[in-house]
Amino acid sequence: IRTMPKIDNYSSDASDQGPYAVILAPTRELAQQIEEETNKFGVPLGIRTVVVVGGLSREEQGFRLRQGCEIVIATPGRLVDVLENRYLVLYQCT
Repeated sequence: IRTMPKIDNYSSDASDQGPYAVILAPTRELAQQIEEETNKFGVPLGIRTVVVVGGLSREEQGFRLRQGCEIVIATPGRLVDVLENRYLVLYQCT
C-alpha cells in the first residue's frame, strides 16, 4: 500500500496538481460521513479535504478544489462533472 507523501513537503505550487487521494462514495450522506471521519485525523495533520457531491453548489465546490486539497471525497456523478469542467485534475493520484 502506497502512503501519502509527507505533508510538510507539500508546497502551494502543488495545489494545481490535484489531490493525492480520491474517495468515492455512492451517496451524498455517506460522503459527508466520510468527511467527518477524515477530518478527525486530517485536520490536526494539516490534511485538507473537499467533498464534491450533487445537491450543493458546483461553483463553491470548484472554488474549494482550486484552493487545493490532499483528499477529495466525491459521488461518482459529481466527480465526472468536476473532471469534465476542469475544476479538478488527478495528476498526483496513483
